[in-house]
Amino acid sequence: MWNLLTQKTAHGNFLREKESQRYHRSLTSVKSVISTHKPPKDVPRLQFNSKRLHILKDRNDEIEHQNQILLDKMYKIDSKPSALNPINCLPKTARVNSSNSARRNRNLNRISSENKTFFKRLKRAESAYSIEKWNEEEQRRSYLKENISRSSRGCSRKNKLVQDSEVSDLIAKILSRKPMTAREVL
Repeated sequence: MWNLLTQKTAHGNFLREKESQRYHRSLTSVKSVISTHKPPKDVPRLQFNSKRLHILKDRNDEIEHQNQILLDKMYKIDSKPSALNPINCLPKTARVNSSNSARRNRNLNRISSENKTFFKRLKRAESAYSIEKWNEEEQRRSYLKENISRSSRGCSRKNKLVQDSEVSDLIAKILSRKPMTAREVL
């Protein structure tokens, strides 16, 4: 670097700038020594990581073995007669026949039969609503909403008259519907 030493500062700055540019150019053209690309497709052993799969299989086998041991222990505990068995821990109570039990059982049977008949009626009942009608009304509603937003932005008077007649037709259609009673729904 003896040739970069100079007496004049302007020439020294020029030489330092030139050396800096050469250094940056050499850094940008550096290539890695190790290949960082994907392995080639014609070498299958590089595409398939068999060691990882082997480790996963061993781990799953170990987990399965430990689960089997736990299951055996739980079965032994459950099958052993003991004082801590939940069935044995329940308090022993004597069944008392009350004078009211027959009437309660009859009421319970009556309520169960009524519930069954009500359930059958519900299953047989057809829906009063139609998905097709809902879709038509939704399309109509979105059409009206779009027209209202357009008219608020300043569309012509002719479109407003057409919209008013369509809205009044829709209102008349809704009002002409027959109201449904509770019996018709069931």
